[in-house]
Amino acid sequence: MFGISDDPVSLEFYSTRAAVFNVESITVAEVRCACPQLNASGRCDIYPNRPKACRTFKPGSTMCLAAIQRRRPDQVSQILALLK
Repeated sequence: MFGISDDPVSLEFYSTRAAVFNVESITVAEVRCACPQLNASGRCDIYPNRPKACRTFKPGSTMCLAAIQRRRPDQVSQILALLK
């Protein structure tokens, strides 16, 4: 999930490739695919050198919480407990 411009061209581009919605007045796109850098246990194999999009996605941030609620609605309370 990442923030995108809300201009018509960007919205059309991302709408055909991802779920586009608003989180606290920020237009975001969520592409449903697994990162190729995740290992078998679901952890990032390139964490020290991860891309900027991953570095700016802070644990517990609004974007993080929105992703948890969209992707793991059945595990929200357990995941939030890990963030504390």
